[in-house]
Amino acid sequence: MEDEILTLDETAALLKLKPSQLRELTRTRTQVRSEHPIPFFKFHSKAIRFRRSAVERWIGRLAQVSQMDRQTSAGKSVVQ
Repeated sequence: MEDEILTLDETAALLKLKPSQLRELTRTRTQVRSEHPIPFFKFHSKAIRFRRSAVERWIGRLAQVSQMDRQTSAGKSVVQ
């Protein structure tokens, strides 16, 4: 189901992260500082949820950015 709602633990398993690592990514401070904040919503402070389709799009964007960064880095020469 594409628009499945996932818990923090389910999303952490999907991303192969510890739940504490994923919880850190949802903190306000981390969200503000990130160029690509993870999409989530809260019912209240203890109930963090993720929409599977949004998380999958987020992963895709990160993969594109990472690939572009590698290509840019590969094109630069090191000057000593």
